[in-house]
Amino acid sequence: MVKSVGVVMADAIQKAKAFHEAAVSTSNLTFVKSSLSPNGKLSSHTLTKSTSFQSLFAFQKIASGLRCAHRTLLGSVKGELCYTMNIGFEKRRVEVGKKRRVETEAEDAERAVDKVKRSGEPAKLITDTSFSIATSILEHLLKLRGAANETCLESYALSLRKPGQYGASNNGKPSLVVAARVAAGVAVPMGDVVQIFAKCTDGLITTDESVIDEAFRLPMTEQGAAAHDRQQRSLLFLASVPHVEDEVAGVQDNKKAD
Repeated sequence: MVKSVGVVMADAIQKAKAFHEAAVSTSNLTFVKSSLSPNGKLSSHTLTKSTSFQSLFAFQKIASGLRCAHRTLLGSVKGELCYTMNIGFEKRRVEVGKKRRVETEAEDAERAVDKVKRSGEPAKLITDTSFSIATSILEHLLKLRGAANETCLESYALSLRKPGQYGASNNGKPSLVVAARVAAGVAVPMGDVVQIFAKCTDGLITTDESVIDEAFRLPMTEQGAAAHDRQQRSLLFLASVPHVEDEVAGVQDNKKAD
């Protein structure tokens, strides 16, 4: 039996209310304030200006449990980091024109990783697996689009950090850190953010670049700078690429034989 539009909308509103109640009642989520729109279609949560991946992914876990994770967005409102569940949001399909756009994201990502690989002796301590993870993150960052399918990535970087440097891991080895700036005024699908950084347990998102090291205060476009002058803030992502040991070929072959 096909549900009517009214029934479908009522079900969606119930999910929005359920999500809102669950998010508000979860004590380990450190949002500043929350609100539910009068018509019940929008559950908005203003977070601390700098929020860890773990805290943000906890919101998404609630949405996933209620089967509404595909309707969640991340952006900034009046300089504050804002997570929203909007039952009216549908990710737009990319329309293919007569001439297909040349996709260069994979090549651009590989170029950035190759540059780090050639940066010196410390880079030789990074495993191929970790470099592969970094390449995937960068490629998907370059493909990231806003809620209206607009281009949103202003700048990005892959940095090799030595032990003791800002952003370095605590394992005593050199590590890779991915940084990205998303344009002010653009909301991005939270599901895409989770997918991009799924393998990164250590990371943060902030609208306050003063809390991070100058090395990661990425450049803005002219439009981005003008938006900042109007007190709008871009999103800065900082993620530590996990150190993963390469699998030994012989061991992998044995596993397959078993």
